[in-house]
Amino acid sequence: MSAEVIAAQSKQGKSAEKVCAIYPHLKDSYWLSVNYGMVMEAEKQNINLKVFESGGYPNVDKQRSQLVACRDWGADAIILGTVSPTAFSNDLSQYTKDTPVFATVNHLVADKAQESHIKGVVGVDWYWMGYKVGESR
Repeated sequence: MSAEVIAAQSKQGKSAEKVCAIYPHLKDSYWLSVNYGMVMEAEKQNINLKVFESGGYPNVDKQRSQLVACRDWGADAIILGTVSPTAFSNDLSQYTKDTPVFATVNHLVADKAQESHIKGVVGVDWYWMGYKVGESR
């Protein structure tokens, strides 16, 4: 499986950080809006952003190759919207080595050995989002 780049933006200057964003897909307005926000903020922050999309939730192997591509590119961080919560529960560091990973939107399960590679989680609490929608009716 190839690690095809969907979008890359290059910023001039030595200080620009390199960030990879990996999404399960870009097939709906939700993930398209996540990507839009990433691209816009990367421009504001002078960040080199490389975007990968994995083609859908069954594509764990493709996402693995994209993690390696990010690491080999020299990414300072990887923002991962995983295709499966348990896809990397015991082998995340095999693909990312020392590159910090930030899970976004989709939950990422990690065993004790892998927990230190996940530096943060960004996303929506689906329960509370549904609760607030229901509460307003």
